[in-house]
Amino acid sequence: MPELDPQVAAWVDDLVNAVDNDNTTDGLKCANGATRWLLRVAPEEVREQARLALEDLDRVADRPLAALRSDNVAQHFTPTALAGGLNVLVARMTVPGGPWPGHFGLETVVFRSHPAVMPAAYPPARKGVGLHFGQLVAASRGYRDGAGTVLFPEQLSVDIRPGRQAFGVVFLDRLHHLFLARVLPVLATSTFTPAELRALFDLRGRAFLAHERGHLQGADLEAAVLTRRRRLAAVVSELHADLDALVMLLDSPDPMALAAAKVLAADRIIREAWLKRSYAQVDAIAARQLLVLLAKAGAVTLDGGRLSLDLAVARHRLGEELQRVRALERSCCTSGLEPARQYLRAAGWAVVDSACHRELESPIARFLGYAASRSVPVPA
Repeated sequence: MPELDPQVAAWVDDLVNAVDNDNTTDGLKCANGATRWLLRVAPEEVREQARLALEDLDRVADRPLAALRSDNVAQHFTPTALAGGLNVLVARMTVPGGPWPGHFGLETVVFRSHPAVMPAAYPPARKGVGLHFGQLVAASRGYRDGAGTVLFPEQLSVDIRPGRQAFGVVFLDRLHHLFLARVLPVLATSTFTPAELRALFDLRGRAFLAHERGHLQGADLEAAVLTRRRRLAAVVSELHADLDALVMLLDSPDPMALAAAKVLAADRIIREAWLKRSYAQVDAIAARQLLVLLAKAGAVTLDGGRLSLDLAVARHRLGEELQRVRALERSCCTSGLEPARQYLRAAGWAVVDSACHRELESPIARFLGYAASRSVPVPA
């Protein structure tokens, strides 16, 4: 990754410190934060992106930071078209697994990016938002310490839900590090061949793109963007994307497809299913439901203190569930949240408002919960 110009690097450091300080200063008004001042003197290469955040702050200048809504960023932020170019996003957002789960805090994420391209082996899908792979340069505390691996508009606190998804950024380097630190040590050593282990970075990207393609195979895109901002429907949408991706990969003749399916499933059930306050985390709820489906199909077993995956035995079960969840996602877009609530309750979840509670008591779930509790933080 190219070195930052020293002056730009100093500004980035100052911005991260300013956001962290502003975020923890009680009663701070938006006009008085150091973040606002630094956005006004942003380097030329990120000035337009900084302007979006500055306009959001100026709109509520005389109000506390908790009143900030990042509509401007959510609707208009676009990663630079220059491959490897620098980007700065500043917004009030929530971060899965962050130090304040469920809390919207001021965050900044500084990153380089390049367009993500679907593998040629994947079947065609509808065109969606221009997805980018990012390399994290710096981030404020919530994003740095949490499980922040993506940036999408639905993470931002807004007054008006955007009718389209303006951007999508996936930090493949961070996903890869999380997989190596928290997922791979739990898997049976026979899960991947030596060649697949050497290709894990690429496989992580293929797995995410398969998941993103699954979203594109779901409900009407504009309706889905609006619907996914509601937690219960978002759970259904995430589960649909996973199921579609796994079925597609299991049916693919691509020699890398099965390994990508294992990466996708393993990351979900070993890492994301155990995020902090899992009952309020969309990714965690969807991941736990996927774990239940795979366990019932006999696709996950314990082998000498490690987890073994045999996804092929679950192909039929996953395909049936995919059809059920695909219809359910469409119903949520047209009929509200009740279909999602009914589905989750029928699957054994206690749904209270938009929180979903389910204690998994199987030996496999207890093993995975214990393994997650022993995970150590991964450096940004």
